[in-house]
Amino acid sequence: NPAAIFSPLIFSLKVENFLPINPQTVFQNPLNRVLVTYSYDGMTNGTQWTKTWYRDGQLLEYQTIPWDSGTGGYGQDQLTLPAQEWLPGKYQLIFFVGTEWKVVGEFRVMGTPPTATISRTPSQTRTPTSTSSVTHTPLPTWTPRPTDTHWPSPTPKK
Repeated sequence: NPAAIFSPLIFSLKVENFLPINPQTVFQNPLNRVLVTYSYDGMTNGTQWTKTWYRDGQLLEYQTIPWDSGTGGYGQDQLTLPAQEWLPGKYQLIFFVGTEWKVVGEFRVMGTPPTATISRTPSQTRTPTSTSSVTHTPLPTWTPRPTDTHWPSPTPKK
């Protein structure tokens, strides 16, 4: 539906019942996710829609799926990244319906993200054993069977 519309995108760190709590356009590190809420109208189930997340013009994440949320209502989404990947800069979220651009929202992240810490994981250490790995197995010997005859013997005549 070309008449489908979306409200302005509102960003926050917490949402209750599709309502943003303390909406912001600037977020301070450290972060692990930013939530977005919006309303929409005139959508058609099964229509292709795409959401794209950018940081300073670089694509971070995108998804193209069939719309399944009805013709109108409220929606929410989120961008979740490891804390060390929330670099300072301008972040954008853009919605497309089919190939038509519908709405864009922006926010900024300030401050240096925490650095990743490497945690050492214990590894298994080989322990030498005192068991010999070479075994001495005796070779089989030849034992004649009772019916074996080694020498021809004359057969007595009657």
